[in-house]
Amino acid sequence: MSYENNQNNQNSEQNSDLKNTQRNYQSKGTLPVENLDVSLSDDKNPYLIAEKSEQKAKEKTTRRLKAVIIVSCIAASLGLNFLSFGMPYAPSIITVDFSAFPELFAGLVINPIAAIIVIIVKNLIYFAIRFSASPTIFASVVNKVIVDIIYVLAGIVLYRAIMRLTYVRKKIYKNKIKSKSTLIIETVVVLVAGIIASLIVAPVSVLSFTKILLPLLGRILGSGSRIIYAQYFRALANLIEQFPSIRNITKDMNYFRAGLLVFNLPLYALKYVVCSLLSTIAFLLFKDLSKNNSN
Repeated sequence: MSYENNQNNQNSEQNSDLKNTQRNYQSKGTLPVENLDVSLSDDKNPYLIAEKSEQKAKEKTTRRLKAVIIVSCIAASLGLNFLSFGMPYAPSIITVDFSAFPELFAGLVINPIAAIIVIIVKNLIYFAIRFSASPTIFASVVNKVIVDIIYVLAGIVLYRAIMRLTYVRKKIYKNKIKSKSTLIIETVVVLVAGIIASLIVAPVSVLSFTKILLPLLGRILGSGSRIIYAQYFRALANLIEQFPSIRNITKDMNYFRAGLLVFNLPLYALKYVVCSLLSTIAFLLFKDLSKNNSN
């Protein structure tokens, strides 16, 4: 009997200690539970609830940031579209603008879908504004959408492919071990990918010009589309007059084909190379700013 009494006394003391512990936790507000032996469900666990709330807040902030970037890129690209300019000696139908650089930037920092959204929305707005002043703007917009999408997708695909190369991955790994920033490596990859994409899209632009833009202009203008060929004839004649050595390059071509080689190909390549340079600078500044804010 004495043994049983001692055992009961020990149990009552343990229960008293357990209740005191529960009261202490509840008074401090650290763990508002009634029974420490009962595990909390995910819906009632304050730590999991706080973690989920924080995660939702971060996701909401990320979505807002992406929306701001897309809208900013649309505005910047549209503004640059209106700042297009002609080049000396080139036919007036060839204009140069750098509106593709915000498109590539959006694709690099968000995803390709964001870049395509920027391209389409920007060109729709541009078409709506310019349609009444220039009926031929439809053909130009269609051609521009196709070429810009090819350029942006090529740049993004090349960037991701280069980043997966063993040499680049080893470089990034070494920098992380040494606690060095990998931003310079990423920026160089963006520049290389952009330049390669520019060289790819230049001949594609010429092909799109001859197979898409000119046929559409022919349907819109009818016989008036001959003016375009006349522009190439006069422009190339003036250029050869100033630089006679060009005749040696184009002697076996007609004036239109020679004009495509002399004017379209180098000007499109130059345009997209500059866009790649601007995208690289914007990418560097954005990543550096994001890193500083996270720190």
